[in-house]
Amino acid sequence: MVSPTAQQATTCRHEEVTLSSLSKKPTTKEKFGDLISLLSTSTGLNHGQLAARMGMSGKTLTRYRQHPPPSWRGHDIVQRLHGIDPAVHARVAASLDVPAPMAEPSPSEPAAPSITEAIRSAVLHAADQLDITPSTVRVTGRILLEAMLAAGIDVATGRDALLASQPRAATRIGRARLS
Repeated sequence: MVSPTAQQATTCRHEEVTLSSLSKKPTTKEKFGDLISLLSTSTGLNHGQLAARMGMSGKTLTRYRQHPPPSWRGHDIVQRLHGIDPAVHARVAASLDVPAPMAEPSPSEPAAPSITEAIRSAVLHAADQLDITPSTVRVTGRILLEAMLAAGIDVATGRDALLASQPRAATRIGRARLS
């Protein structure tokens, strides 16, 4: 039996993170969701603080435990985590299929997302802001777009009309649900 001093372990929400796991070499087969607890342990940040550091809500970070972030967001996550333990940083980058992090974050912009990734990201962001499921956002968005197309309204004109018709009390998404 290994003594507690030989292998100190911290039990996290979904996995056991040991001191030896912090220095594990990066592998391309690791899932980003499996590294979230390790990130929290290595940075000393709680779930909400870690999400904020990565530029997302806690709900989105929780979703990424099961479903990986879109590829274009991986670059941003890796850049925002600059300065953490280099071994952990490399493992996160590998799990997101992002090139190994450099000494300084790259000033160049990440590649533009594909239309599918951009729409998926927008749906997830809207779901977080409205506190509803992504499937509800997709269905609502599809109905709205189909009605606009049937009426011959382009997206920019429709957006301007929606913003103009928005009640002043409902200007902050999430405080009032638009009907």
